[in-house]
Amino acid sequence: MAKKAKKTKTEVKTPTGPMLSKFLRMVAQDIEDTDQNLDPITKAEALARLVWKYALGWTEYDPDDPNKVVLVHKPDWRAVALLYDRIEGKVVAAIPDDKNLTLPEKVDELAKANLNAIAMSTQEDDD
Repeated sequence: MAKKAKKTKTEVKTPTGPMLSKFLRMVAQDIEDTDQNLDPITKAEALARLVWKYALGWTEYDPDDPNKVVLVHKPDWRAVALLYDRIEGKVVAAIPDDKNLTLPEKVDELAKANLNAIAMSTQEDDD
């Protein structure tokens, strides 16, 4: 009977899943600008405002003559479709967790969390 090779603890785990999405979410939380009240605006909010701008369209006016229209930007159907899908709840890909657990491990953690929540809810407050 052949012996199975033992796994060593020094094996490097290869990152899996959408790594770019993880970093995009991190960068999206960075401050991009401030509004008129000097409240910070994140990159994610700035991008959302830009999508709305393209979805609704806008008009550019001559800086020297505010009544003179220079260019009219019509609404972009792609921005409209993106907003519609997001607002109406089109199914999007699930956000992967950072733990890289197997399905049984995830179920195990969820069960433990639920049991802990139930246990905590039965405890009396120490007020």
